[in-house]
Amino acid sequence: MPFGPTHNLIRFISDWALSSYFGTIVSVNEDQVPRSGPTIVASNHWNMIIDPALLSTRITFRRKLHYWSKNTLFSNPIARFILIDSGNIPVDRTTKNNQLLFKGTFDVLKLGECIALFPEGTSYTQPKIIQIKDGIGWTALEYAKNLRLTGSKLSGEITSAGQREASEPVRDVKIVICGINYTDKTAYRSSVQLEYAQTIELDQDSISEFLTPGEEKIVVKRLIKQIEIGLRSVTVNADDWETLWCARIIREIIWDDGIGPLNRYRDFTQRLVDVLSLRENPRILKLKTNLIKYHSQLSTLNTSHRIFSSVYPDRDSIGTRNFIEGLRLFLYWPFFLIPFLLHLPIYAAGYLGSLIQAQEIESSAQNKIVVSILIGLITLSTYTKLLSSYIQKISTDTINHNRGRNLPMSNLFESVFSLSISLIILILIHQLHNQLIDKSFESFNRLKLLLKLDYYRKNREPFRRKSGGADDDKDDEDKGLSIDERLWKYREACEDGWKELIVNLNIRPKSHNDRDKKEDEDEDDDDDDDTVDVKEEQSEDSTGRKIEDYEFIKQKIQVIINY
Repeated sequence: MPFGPTHNLIRFISDWALSSYFGTIVSVNEDQVPRSGPTIVASNHWNMIIDPALLSTRITFRRKLHYWSKNTLFSNPIARFILIDSGNIPVDRTTKNNQLLFKGTFDVLKLGECIALFPEGTSYTQPKIIQIKDGIGWTALEYAKNLRLTGSKLSGEITSAGQREASEPVRDVKIVICGINYTDKTAYRSSVQLEYAQTIELDQDSISEFLTPGEEKIVVKRLIKQIEIGLRSVTVNADDWETLWCARIIREIIWDDGIGPLNRYRDFTQRLVDVLSLRENPRILKLKTNLIKYHSQLSTLNTSHRIFSSVYPDRDSIGTRNFIEGLRLFLYWPFFLIPFLLHLPIYAAGYLGSLIQAQEIESSAQNKIVVSILIGLITLSTYTKLLSSYIQKISTDTINHNRGRNLPMSNLFESVFSLSISLIILILIHQLHNQLIDKSFESFNRLKLLLKLDYYRKNREPFRRKSGGADDDKDDEDKGLSIDERLWKYREACEDGWKELIVNLNIRPKSHNDRDKKEDEDEDDDDDDDTVDVKEEQSEDSTGRKIEDYEFIKQKIQVIINY
């Protein structure tokens, strides 16, 4: 199925929009994507149209991806042209015949092309993968069946560009599994990690079993289970939101940027989630309780531990921070002022987009980006027109002045010259904006937090809990404390709890200078007594549960600390 200029235009705009919205986008295990041949990309679906946009713009080898669309959308001639030209495959979901249902999909796969599917079926916001539907399994296995029934024959319809026979040898499909992990899918200038799992290739025994009448569902379920395991291995999965929130705060305690090595984001976050999911370990439970309370206080101020700790490295710095942050903003923002003002309509558009379906988290980034693109294109056209007219006038006046008489320039030359210069200037300003936005945005967030804390500090607003709940009598020690004081209380409790956990596990970071083994062995010998004490303390539980926890926690955390 041919891709037309519509696909290239959509991918170009998507690439520009995603690079502007997200701070960093990285891919891991990209070698799992084959350069050519029939391929199905299976990905999690947690962020509406942002997910296919990321796949289409960041997939290895820039392979062009097809997507399914309801066949009813193709009834309008204009919509039909746009959908087909951009590579969408019409699917009739009402038919019960799988060979008819996947007819267009079979065409593009026999032509050696790539299709992206979302096995979860719909976009949603949960801390883990909830469901994997069977559609992708049926697609792969029905394609294998079709190959053995019809060989290289094509439908001859639009999905095969009118061809009746594939020009290249046809092959079985490979299933590429991609996990899309957002550091915060709704936040501007957050980051994204795309991680690929081991590619799945259909074995001949499974295909033969699928061709046996009555065995189809068994084979499909087995393949779906394999896909689900792969997807879970490249995504962050937590039992509840609280555990995920706690893991994010721990990341911000460990790394100043709150993220650490982005190429290990999923791995390290999942390790922290696994540790914080232990429900019977008193040390973990205490730490998690403090983390949840700390998260609650941070959410009240709409900030994060990273911003709070960068504003106040310690309690002693409270008195000088307002002056320091104000001075930093004063010195830094003049360089950012012009790009900021020129992008102001796009910022306003993003804010308006966030108000659309404000209660649906998975739609937030989509709405902000889509509205910003529309306003951005209008803004770009306006700026280009104004700047081009100004440059054209300046160049004409300059030439006429130098020649001493009015000799009109060629209209075509004037237009091309002024338009080219205008676009170059606007592109450079946009690049400058993207270079400065992160520090400027963080500086703004720090100053905003300072002003909020200053307000609470002056007004000393006490802690008030809503009455009528079962927790009314809990946390009596917090009553009367300002939010400023509670922030410090739980921040210190969380930082101390994390340090205490590391100390009790006897984990030490590796030296950057790679000390020789002799020194490390000597240090290990010096600390043998401490290690024994910890293990003896753990072994007091006759069930052996604490020993298991100790080994489990150490195994999970040591990789992070020693990275």
